Amino acid sequence: MKLTWLEDFLELVDSETFSAAAQRRNITQPAFSRRIKMLEEWFGAELVDRRANQFQLTETALRYEPEIRALVQRWQDLRVRVGADPAEQPQLTVTTQHTLMLTHLPGWLQLFQRWQPATRFQVRTGDLDECVSQIASGASDVLIAYRAGTRAGLPVDDLGNLECLAVAEETLVPTVSAQSNRQIAGWPGSLQLINYAPESFLGRVVRDLCRDQIGPAVEIETVCETSFAAGIKSMCLAGLGVAWLPHALVKEELAEGRLVSLADRLPAPNLEIHVCRLTDYVNPALDALWTRIRETTRKSHGHSD
Repeated sequence: MKLTWLEDFLELVDSETFSAAAQRRNITQPAFSRRIKMLEEWFGAELVDRRANQFQLTETALRYEPEIRALVQRWQDLRVRVGADPAEQPQLTVTTQHTLMLTHLPGWLQLFQRWQPATRFQVRTGDLDECVSQIASGASDVLIAYRAGTRAGLPVDDLGNLECLAVAEETLVPTVSAQSNRQIAGWPGSLQLINYAPESFLGRVVRDLCRDQIGPAVEIETVCETSFAAGIKSMCLAGLGVAWLPHALVKEELAEGRLVSLADRLPAPNLEIHVCRLTDYVNPALDALWTRIRETTRKSHGHSD
């Protein structure tokens, strides 16, 4: 059983609908429903009366809801006290998307450790929804994530207590292997696409800012889907199709000529990389780090006091 499941249940009680609760927990409704089902299986009892025409908790859920709420509150209080214990080494947990772990996170961690050598840094990765859930629940202190203007929207925009600083920019480059580039010299026409899973962040970006910008004269065939940019890069290098990849992930292959940019023919949207924290749940070790991040960001943007 996970504490997250109990927090999901309490959100469901407060929101009174699965859709609203899932939105507030920053996950899809099917995933949220599965987690409630897993909690019911762990308890060995139904919490939601699915036979009713409208949302309704079972008598068991209503009877134990106050106890569950008190348990979650005690657990959260305990986590704060243990983390703030002066006898313990300061620790900060950083959560980020899989791709950023490969491209930008190592440099940022080196910088963080240089700024706070006495602090132990722990890293967690996941897709954007998972990362936002981690920081929203207090399981993570710092979120490093892509942001872009897509019609799909981003979960981080739903958290009013999330403070974000833009720390870097990235370009999603349409790329193809050198051999395949020679084969599609007659393009436009058809395009074989190695794509991200549609529900992933980069999948939404490709849909909204890339595919939707291509005219109907181009026939797009998706030959493979995965949530992992590193896997898409490998398939692109193998000549299986065109892929939109973060420039930082393919800059060496582009420089060596193993991959070719199609940015002169296809959209190449810009992304921002943001570092975020909750303003109302602050690990004491985060204050000094956040000050340094803000100062560095101001200097990189040319601001001075």
